[in-house]
Amino acid sequence: MRNLQVTIKHTPTVTQAIKRYVSEDSYDRKGGCKKKACQMDSLPVDKEQAAENRLCSIANSRCTFKDIIHANFKHNFCMLTLTFRRTHEFDTKDFYACRDKFNLFWKSLKRCKKLVTTDLRYVGAIEFQTNGNVHFHILCHIPKVFKPLLAEKWKGEASL
Repeated sequence: MRNLQVTIKHTPTVTQAIKRYVSEDSYDRKGGCKKKACQMDSLPVDKEQAAENRLCSIANSRCTFKDIIHANFKHNFCMLTLTFRRTHEFDTKDFYACRDKFNLFWKSLKRCKKLVTTDLRYVGAIEFQTNGNVHFHILCHIPKVFKPLLAEKWKGEASL
């Protein structure tokens, strides 16, 4: 087992040391790479510094998100808000179940013959409503002509 030690400095006053233990058995028999079992230990950070780091991380994420949008969605984009209807099949407050439903929806769009010539890249954000239900905001290149098709594909879930 190899021990790797990496030191990351967020600010000149706080240094966080992260220890990562990587086992040599990180490949399966077929030659593919397994997920590495990592153990992370960090030095204690005061609450003010943690809050400042979190705000900085959120600001960086927003800037990255804006850069992706400006680079890829200059013209002819469509903004979708996908919400879930309460059913007995799954909990609409469960993030993972809703994400799986969205992935099935997007795969069904990719298989649709009417959208073969359409660029199906998207950028999305996942939010929780005030009642705790999950909903998605999606920015994509699907023309507005296909809105009835999108509504038909999403009809089992809720509103478009």
